[in-house]
Amino acid sequence: MNPQRRALLLSLALLPLAASTPSYAGLLDGGDPKRVEAVPFDFDAAINNPGSIAGDYFGTHTTQSLAGLKKVIIPSFQVRFCLRDDVARTSTFSTASFSSWSSKSAGVTVDLPEEVRQQLTDELYERVVQRLAALGVEVVPIPRDLDLPELQAGIKAMPPSGHIEDLTNAAQRTSKKEKQDADSWLYPWAIHYPSQVTAVAYSGISEAMPPFMSWLREAEMPQMPISTMKIGKAMGTGILTLGFEVRLEKMAFERGSFLGKGATINAEPVLRTRLLGAKLVPDDGGYKPVAVGMGGGRLFPGMNYNGFGIQPIATIMGSPKHGDFPWIEMNGSYGPVVGSGEDGRWLLKPEPEALAKDFRQITDAQLSLIFHLIEAAKK
Repeated sequence: MNPQRRALLLSLALLPLAASTPSYAGLLDGGDPKRVEAVPFDFDAAINNPGSIAGDYFGTHTTQSLAGLKKVIIPSFQVRFCLRDDVARTSTFSTASFSSWSSKSAGVTVDLPEEVRQQLTDELYERVVQRLAALGVEVVPIPRDLDLPELQAGIKAMPPSGHIEDLTNAAQRTSKKEKQDADSWLYPWAIHYPSQVTAVAYSGISEAMPPFMSWLREAEMPQMPISTMKIGKAMGTGILTLGFEVRLEKMAFERGSFLGKGATINAEPVLRTRLLGAKLVPDDGGYKPVAVGMGGGRLFPGMNYNGFGIQPIATIMGSPKHGDFPWIEMNGSYGPVVGSGEDGRWLLKPEPEALAKDFRQITDAQLSLIFHLIEAAKK
């Protein structure tokens, strides 16, 4: 038999056997994964015409006008930085006679010093105060020595700014795609509060999430803790609470092709921010015995206070244009993700000044949308 013909027949005979074995070589070689890019976002529209896109990212609900709002306290202002991310997937290719599978997992560790995270948080808070002042709203400091049981209990229960807590991705505000790709149920988040404020922990079993979830996730809910409303009443002010999440990288899983390279994962410095939730109670607002409005897929039916709320999704009757829980993203200029990923890890160590510049640009866009909605609620 012709040697070339024999080699061809032999290779065809061995093909099912080769296809039925784990494709480890494809995992290590990785192929040529597509570059991970930020989802396009119209920064010009966000700054100059926020009303044209605000409704594409946020749902709102109003139970009482903010027209008379002049003073607020800010007992809860969270900025959460994700310190580790990962992806793990298995690709399977099957026919009637053979099958192939290819698994891959990798992750990114973010090396961002606590003092840098705190500085970003403090600076963001100052811009919020400035935007409130532009709307004629004064931020009133909360005295730490105020003789009010709810305040003292909240101060005592509050962990220090910058503490790291594992938060689950299992429940109400993680998209199906994110949960599908994730390699863990819990990820470490550094949770910061502005050094300029008296941070108050939400308290009370009836105000908290179920026991298997962190009480810190209450910042995401449309509910306002009754204990917090009592502090506002005692001080004769309205209440504003805000929460943001920050990721400094983005990962992508690429399935690969049958008979080709195996599954691959890539990671890039992509700055991603999103609003957890904003709640505004006017000074004449208060508790609502029946919560209405913004369900948002959470365990509660909606707002339990008179005032105004913003959530990072469409209202319960809507359909989010950019998917559930959309991030606002931009390609980061603060340094590369270092490593090959072949050992399962990458490292991202952002350059602080470049990060601060990117962070200001992306959060200014967020604030422009948020305060456009607040201004409309004040009219």
